[in-house]
Amino acid sequence: MKPTVVLSTAVALLFRAGLAAAQTTEEAPKLNLLAAPSAPAFVLMGIEPATIEKPTNLTDLSLVINNATKGFTALPQNFAVQFSPYWMLRDNGKRMSYQEYNSNKVADIMPQTLQFSLGVAQPEVAGAGVGSTKLGAGLKVSVLRGQLDTAVTNAIEARKRAAELENRGFDLRLRELMRTKYPSGVPNPATKPTEFAAYTQDVNRIERQIREDDVKIREARTKAMQRLSNVAFTRSGWKLDVAGGVALDFPDQRFNNSRVDKWGVWLTGGYEVPNRPWSVLGVARLLTTPSTAEAFAQTSFDAGGRLIYNKVLRQKGSLSVEYAHREVLERGRLSSNRYVFNVEYPFLPNQLLTLSLGRNFDGTTIQEGNLIAALNLVFGLGSRRNIEAP
Repeated sequence: MKPTVVLSTAVALLFRAGLAAAQTTEEAPKLNLLAAPSAPAFVLMGIEPATIEKPTNLTDLSLVINNATKGFTALPQNFAVQFSPYWMLRDNGKRMSYQEYNSNKVADIMPQTLQFSLGVAQPEVAGAGVGSTKLGAGLKVSVLRGQLDTAVTNAIEARKRAAELENRGFDLRLRELMRTKYPSGVPNPATKPTEFAAYTQDVNRIERQIREDDVKIREARTKAMQRLSNVAFTRSGWKLDVAGGVALDFPDQRFNNSRVDKWGVWLTGGYEVPNRPWSVLGVARLLTTPSTAEAFAQTSFDAGGRLIYNKVLRQKGSLSVEYAHREVLERGRLSSNRYVFNVEYPFLPNQLLTLSLGRNFDGTTIQEGNLIAALNLVFGLGSRRNIEAP
């Protein structure tokens, strides 16, 4: 091959790389990231579907709708919004290395897992809480998050192989184009703008042909993208989250009349067995209710565990049981227990339905009694991640 053709081909490949870089935002796939979280804001108000939540990956933004109403006959009154500053502000078209996304270094984990939540709840029954609104705010961050499952790694590698197959096909056609139509090299855009525009159109046409006309490449690409979008981005191994927040009470629903209803900090962690459907989690939580004119200050300590069995309900859902004990630290105050059976089912990618049945801690003013019978909907928004294969 003549030196001019070789040089022109190299320039063309560099030009094509520039085009591809401009299109990476469109190529970033939507991933199935979401697991059913308990917003720290819900925990502080005592209406969380699971008090021992599993550390998980984040979407940019998620909305939680909690329905703990009588017989599910009323509209939901409890909402929470959770958002991740790192993923919301990051350019999702920018590629992230697999090593960075799978890293367990604190410098990588903390910005990727930092999450804020805001929740609103209203008492459901007549009594002292009528006419009041509760507002909760919290944050959580992972210290340990485990390693991505093998299925995730394989899906990322399949996407890489499909991209390499597409690139090889493109390179072959580009070399043929240079040999037959541009033997003198790529037209100079400054001196030959018309010829350069035609060359650009030829390059774009080759890309379209590769993706649309070549059946083998198109099928490999489609399958790889679907596989990556459908696989659940789960992690196994040791996990540990740190969370905390505060809940405010607005007794007469006036913004300038509020008081701190509760604040707390807690640790949630455990072990998710690799290549097995079992997870074991635990929680240690300290909660404080400041004193008011109507009640004395109260500090309590929660501790408990949760056992989760995954891959049920067509291999998508999970079943879990949890038990937690609340010890009130002031003398003469009664302690209580919480035990809950929970079902989670992802009816669509990043959209979950959970059902919680059981007994809540005593003294939760946001609901009547201590019966838990709640449906929760979780919607995850912003799930594009452009992760390079390892």
